[in-house]
Amino acid sequence: MRQQSIRIDDLAKPLLTPMQQAAIDSAAGAPRTLSVEQVLDAARRATGLHDFGPDNFRERLAIWLQSVADDEGLSALGRANLHGDFIRLAANRLLVEDLVRRHPEILDIELERPIIIAGLPRSGPPHQVNLISADSRL
Repeated sequence: MRQQSIRIDDLAKPLLTPMQQAAIDSAAGAPRTLSVEQVLDAARRATGLHDFGPDNFRERLAIWLQSVADDEGLSALGRANLHGDFIRLAANRLLVEDLVRRHPEILDIELERPIIIAGLPRSGPPHQVNLISADSRL
């Protein structure tokens, strides 16, 4: 039996569903460049919180934002997605700082070294987790 070849003829200009095209079109309005203050202000508005804790993260955020700004191959949709990620992560920082401020006893909880399992998709990490969790010492 002879195999049929697969031909993908829309790589240069993909055929999109109306929903996909609407998502791409709506992303065109996303900011081309982002600043640290834009991201942090959006996180403040999203949470109603203001205390980010130590400012030692701002330089890393600025570098991350600059790398996105410098990426000429990044689409408007990619920028919009990353913009959302930046705000979500900054909001998470606000929420964690608020939680620790309200419950400082959290910092007294001793954590043992974690076991980190990483693997490629479909390579079996969930099975490894199941096997390790069967160990009564864990």
